[in-house]
Amino acid sequence: MATVAVAAATVLLTTPAGIGLCANPDMSCHQTGLVLWVAAGIALVVGIVQAAKADPKGAELPKMKL
Repeated sequence: MATVAVAAATVLLTTPAGIGLCANPDMSCHQTGLVLWVAAGIALVVGIVQAAKADPKGAELPKMKL
């Protein structure tokens, strides 16, 4: 769930609701923001899928000792 929280925070911080991006749309920070949004979106989807497919009883199972 930490992945989902970090990805959501990344997206929110780079929107006008958060700190936003630079004011000039021609600057390279908007390209960087797009890369961050895509990476955070992928992380968000992966985190949600992992949480949905997690076995709730998995923590109770005995661990293999090496």
